[in-house]
Amino acid sequence: MDTWSSDARTRLPVDLTRLVGRQVDISTVKSLLSESRLVTLIGVGGIGKTRLALEVARQTAEDYPDGAWFVDLAPLQNALLVPNVVLATLGLGGQATRTPTATLIRAIGSRELLCVLDNCEHLVEACAELAEALLRQCAGLRILATSRQVLGAVGETTWRVPALRIPDSSRPMPPDELERFDTVQLLLERAQAALPSFALTAETAASVARICQRLDGIPLAIELAAARVRTLPISEIDRRLSDRFQLLTTGSRTSLPRHRTLQATLDWSHGLLDDTERRVFRRLSVFRGGFSYEAAEMVCADTDASQSTPSVLDGLSSLIDKSLVILEQEAGEAPHLLLLETVREYARAQLQSAGEVEAIEGRHAAHYLALADQIWRGLRGGEQGVWFVRVDSEFDNLRACFEWGLEHDPRSSLQLTVALERYWITFRRGEGYNWAWRSLAAVPEPSEVRAHALSNASFLTASQGAFDEARRLADECSAIARDLGSVEYQGRALNLLTVITAWEGLPGWPGVTLPLVEDAEELARQSGDYEALTRIINNHGVQLDAAGKSDQACDKLRDGLVLATESGDTWWITAIEGSLGLAALHAGDRQAAGQPFPSYQPELPRLLLAPAGSSTPT
Repeated sequence: MDTWSSDARTRLPVDLTRLVGRQVDISTVKSLLSESRLVTLIGVGGIGKTRLALEVARQTAEDYPDGAWFVDLAPLQNALLVPNVVLATLGLGGQATRTPTATLIRAIGSRELLCVLDNCEHLVEACAELAEALLRQCAGLRILATSRQVLGAVGETTWRVPALRIPDSSRPMPPDELERFDTVQLLLERAQAALPSFALTAETAASVARICQRLDGIPLAIELAAARVRTLPISEIDRRLSDRFQLLTTGSRTSLPRHRTLQATLDWSHGLLDDTERRVFRRLSVFRGGFSYEAAEMVCADTDASQSTPSVLDGLSSLIDKSLVILEQEAGEAPHLLLLETVREYARAQLQSAGEVEAIEGRHAAHYLALADQIWRGLRGGEQGVWFVRVDSEFDNLRACFEWGLEHDPRSSLQLTVALERYWITFRRGEGYNWAWRSLAAVPEPSEVRAHALSNASFLTASQGAFDEARRLADECSAIARDLGSVEYQGRALNLLTVITAWEGLPGWPGVTLPLVEDAEELARQSGDYEALTRIINNHGVQLDAAGKSDQACDKLRDGLVLATESGDTWWITAIEGSLGLAALHAGDRQAAGQPFPSYQPELPRLLLAPAGSSTPT
């Protein structure tokens, strides 16, 4: 009869360093384990799956009369030996008359125990088969597995181990505020172990925060960076992270080889991929920030960028399962895919080695330039709120497309500047201003797209308070429009001059600009340019109101509201309703001014004439 080892019933390795943070994660995994008999912790290499599993096992060991046991599968290469390793860990000997799996089933029987199967990613099929066989026959057994890939076993509950929380990159933080973040606590603790004099001060705070941010909150990467303080100032570590795979190479000599360097842990994951997965993985490195399934299929296809192949979707799904690609999806929103920056840099090196950088970057740019046409229409249709959100989610990729265009096809950057016109005005005037200037400098030849870009740049320049330069841009727009015979852009340029004058706040400006805006309105009517006409009517109404002609302003703005409503353009409906409310208030019609307009949507912009410097934050 099989017997248990005489050793202690609970056999878990002892950690030599403190587990930093993870209190919420520990509670979550314990809860999952109470409801499911097989829980697999998944995540990218170095994210802390093993440490979390061990801590959960320690805290729950007393719940299992027959103990908690830790089985390390990392050194094992032969999948057939998985049951043997579990047998040896539990102190059980095999019998010639039974298979190792049958011996395990018989020995465990009705006993109540927790088995931690660690590092299953290179043996997933064998681990899944063993887990299913044991759980079917051993009612008191629970298994907590760790893997970079989902096992795919029947009854498996998976939970993705998150990165540690990183400081907000949008603002500098003082040391006492930084210390609330687990990443900072981890870096500080490990750095002080390497160099006891290291401290978080006002001088080191910025570098510490950036290191945690740039390493994506991955515990292994942060520990490797912290170990470098023995020989490098923290500011130098921060500076050198642009070559993180060369820098982060100082792991413990007693740890597994694949945990001694950041390069090695990702080499391990990459080595487990098949050819299709490797091809898709390296090509995904051209994306910045998040991306969609559609974008991934278009960019990573084996054929030209206008076609996709089933292998791309299959490879992408597998990369998600193997924790190299993160899938994020909130209720009611489209799926959003992401590579951690550390993983992306590794994939980028693989793309360079394959000699595919130029071709895949070209596909990436082609996809987002095609998307720009949809953005132009989307920001003027009935789902503008959805499109504003989409542009925001895709913005890092659009930035990359700008940069590619300036180097390879400057006219495409100019077109992209125009396509994002409403987005710039609503959310990022300062950045739109910078991109417009760079694109215009790269494409100096007169054209209709340059005239359009000049009108955008003039508005954005005026919003930065540079009125003389804004007027110069509007004049150039007008000159190109005259040469091309474009009534549309002549009207836009004339309207811009009235806006610039209004923002300057010169004495008596309404009397000067009203005749000009009337001329601009007439030109817009002649051109049939609905959007320019709507914009000019709004401007005309606001300027009538500023001139003390509020009753006339209300009439003018109501006409504009009818035009915007007929087109279904929510952005301009909202803007004109805001202008009309102010004009009604100034006309003494408080009842009309105080009532919410039926189409008002607070998440969309109110594009009102405003003093210089009142532009939306960049």
